[in-house]
Amino acid sequence: MWTSRTSFRRWFALPGFGLIRPLCIAAIALILPGACAAQVAVWGGGAGGWFAIPSHWYDSSTNTQVAPPSGSGWTALIGYGSANGSVTLDGAASVGSVWLGRGTSGSLEVNSAANSLTAAGNIDVGAGGVPSSTGTSAGQGDLSVSGGGVVSGNHVLIGAAQSVGSVEVSGAGSQLNATSLVVGEGGLGSLVVDPGGVVTAQSTQIGEISPAVGTVEVEAGVFNAGKLSIGSSGTAGDVRVVGSTLSSSDAQVGVYGNGSVAVDVLSAWNNTGELDIGGGGSVTVEDYSILTADSLLLQSGGSLILDPSDASVTGDFTLDSGGSLALDIAGDMSDLISQLDIAGTGTFDGIIDLNFIDGFAPTSGTFDLINVPSADFSLATIDVTGLQPDIPYSYKYADGEFTLTVGEVGSPEPGSFWLADAALAGVALGLLRKRIRAGA
Repeated sequence: MWTSRTSFRRWFALPGFGLIRPLCIAAIALILPGACAAQVAVWGGGAGGWFAIPSHWYDSSTNTQVAPPSGSGWTALIGYGSANGSVTLDGAASVGSVWLGRGTSGSLEVNSAANSLTAAGNIDVGAGGVPSSTGTSAGQGDLSVSGGGVVSGNHVLIGAAQSVGSVEVSGAGSQLNATSLVVGEGGLGSLVVDPGGVVTAQSTQIGEISPAVGTVEVEAGVFNAGKLSIGSSGTAGDVRVVGSTLSSSDAQVGVYGNGSVAVDVLSAWNNTGELDIGGGGSVTVEDYSILTADSLLLQSGGSLILDPSDASVTGDFTLDSGGSLALDIAGDMSDLISQLDIAGTGTFDGIIDLNFIDGFAPTSGTFDLINVPSADFSLATIDVTGLQPDIPYSYKYADGEFTLTVGEVGSPEPGSFWLADAALAGVALGLLRKRIRAGA
């Protein structure tokens, strides 16, 4: 077993290793992409500081002990084969790439503002498996950033194939920065942003390459995701934001795979560009949170739930046939009534669910739910749930407002998008459904 620095050196010192070293180096290059283009410093096992003396690092090509890796020509590998590694960064390190956990477990902790890691290339957390006598040994990588520490990389991958990767960023001033960020690329990836932590990327993919699963949880932190895609073919991606801010651009949720986003408890998701919720996508905005987007497309099979919360679209909103929009109503105060504000044009061809929840079942009242200057509801299917049996209701679109009225049926105003027959049909259908439920 490769359990210590000494056993690491013995492995390289085995009789005949000098003859097979070129083959071993070639194998490392195949297993570790980019190894040929850089010197690989392998952590010799056990726990210690990155810059500790005597050094725990060994040059993979010469099997000799080397100084802690520094410079873009070095790749640092922590946890390889059977040599588990646990490293605490005790200074500022700048390298080409960092791999944590290749065929075994490797962890790195960056825990103060005095410590920082910069990688010109990749930071792979859970860097894949390696062949073993019993098949493949999976990798386990962990990265912790806290106390104001900063980690930056060109491409940050959490959970490569045949591995599990997890990253946690917490505490004021603590940062993870990436040009591109992937959470779950063929493996299991997890990113947690705790209070005070900030994660920033120019592009983010959550769930990529089957059978990957990627999860992101942001609690009282900030996640600047850049161009965002959640779920690709054969994968699943999930994001949960609690008391936090999520920022993105041209976001796709469940367009090519399964993806979900929950924006919960006084949170905000601000998306510039189009938000596209595909057939495998679900977005829930709840507990007084807010969603903003330049435009929004809700495809067949996709769902957007406001529970109760607000959504603001500065451009056009499109609900395709087979898509589902739910607006929940938990009381008669404005902050308990979901509202969708659209500055452009609204096209509603799918299902609109108007749900009275949390025991709120009024016998009268008018609820302003959708504000849009120009809209087409003619192909929408409207469902109203949560009222008491035999309580009538009506809905209409007039003067840029879609409203639901409970307890009375008024005549449609001049300029109403729907005429009297459509409104009365909605009332009759609502009463019929309630009678059927009551008799069931």
